[in-house]
Amino acid sequence: MLLVMPDRRVEEAKQLLAKSRIPLSRLARQLGTTNTTLGHILSGETKNPRDDTLVPRLLTLLREQTSEYLTSPKLPVYYPPQPIRYAGEVPAGTWGDPLASEEFVDADPALWHVQRFVTGVSGVSMYPLLQPGDTLYWHYDRNPMMGVIVLAERSEHRECTVKVLDYDALAMRPSLRPVNPEFADDLDGEPWEVIARLVAVVRSHEGIERRWYSQEGLRERHLS
Repeated sequence: MLLVMPDRRVEEAKQLLAKSRIPLSRLARQLGTTNTTLGHILSGETKNPRDDTLVPRLLTLLREQTSEYLTSPKLPVYYPPQPIRYAGEVPAGTWGDPLASEEFVDADPALWHVQRFVTGVSGVSMYPLLQPGDTLYWHYDRNPMMGVIVLAERSEHRECTVKVLDYDALAMRPSLRPVNPEFADDLDGEPWEVIARLVAVVRSHEGIERRWYSQEGLRERHLS
């Protein structure tokens, strides 16, 4: 068996980034690269970047700036945004396009988690609980509790949709239920599986931001 040892430089960079909480977008600008490229390097998805000087330069920059962050005054305390995957818009309706997750955006550190990603939302089956313009935070989970709002994916084609995870007593199996009673539920056919539970919704309207959060998963009553 071939064992692939982690790059110690990348591991040190991740530790320094976590300690200093320097925004990934700031590092990308200073290094002349993109959030996505740095995100792939730090997550281990890119082992050999085209620019072989990128990892050494990143480590040097982090060492310098971490020292500045740790020795500078800490009042008031500020926690900068953290990089998180943005997987595009997911449909709250029929099955939509598969998730795309090559882009990284800055996330509120209070909502960030290594097992999370964010999306937008389109469609009307979950209206008014979920509305166009909302930012949705998802936590990877293939076995969430019944009654939470989930992201489901078709087994073969990877098309996805947002629904409430319910239970069909007649069929004796889990089911996907829309919130909007006017929406024609037509999701039968190809097998599906849950891939994530909804843990946070951030909504901005006329300069006012509202947010809902539940570590265990948001339910209809939370957003009503």
